[in-house]
Amino acid sequence: MRPCEGCVGECCRQYFVSLNGQDVSTIATEMRLAPEQFITIAQEQEATGVGFKLDATKTTFSLVLAKRPGSDGRQQCNFLMELGNGIGRCGIYPSRPSACRVFPAQLRHGAIEFRDGIVCPKGAWNVAGNDLAAWRSLLLRSHMEWGVYATVVRCWNAQAARTPRAEMRTPNDYYTYLLDRYERLSTLERDLPPDELQAVLDRWGQRDGAPAGKAPWERFLTKVEQAIA
Repeated sequence: MRPCEGCVGECCRQYFVSLNGQDVSTIATEMRLAPEQFITIAQEQEATGVGFKLDATKTTFSLVLAKRPGSDGRQQCNFLMELGNGIGRCGIYPSRPSACRVFPAQLRHGAIEFRDGIVCPKGAWNVAGNDLAAWRSLLLRSHMEWGVYATVVRCWNAQAARTPRAEMRTPNDYYTYLLDRYERLSTLERDLPPDELQAVLDRWGQRDGAPAGKAPWERFLTKVEQAIA
């Protein structure tokens, strides 16, 4: 049996799923939903590289997949479908967020491993029994998406930092910004030659001796900044 065939959706109940801009764009576009229909805004206790501002203060926020009460009264992901007999399934599986696509895998020192202490049944995930090439591709893509999102957030925050508290921007302003910028970025990635895109993904975050700003992923982020300016 595959690890998720007997899934009861505990991950969709116990975990909070952080969203990046690509997640928002994908779900909004493919599911034809307004962002406010599936997003919760969470104030960050400590600022992160992907926390966005709404005014000139230091307060930052993150995007989280919204939850609702399930049939048992517990909070669960808005998109969890309860099929009976305790079985649960993702209602937006092809469009699910990056955090869900890579769960429970992670890259550690270049190697793929599955996290300990997760809500899945013991032994559900086995590195030797999985397609590691597919997992690596998903993880590298996720790293790129979060890196791009950090750049998008930084550009937004530069604008928000000039906003007086009395003229505080709203979450809907931010959603509008994201959908517009990611529409521009979709064109940027489509125009990138496949071999260049693969080079960006494969060595994300690594310079391999290249001068600052010259690694493939750094050149890509420069194009991102130009596209969203």
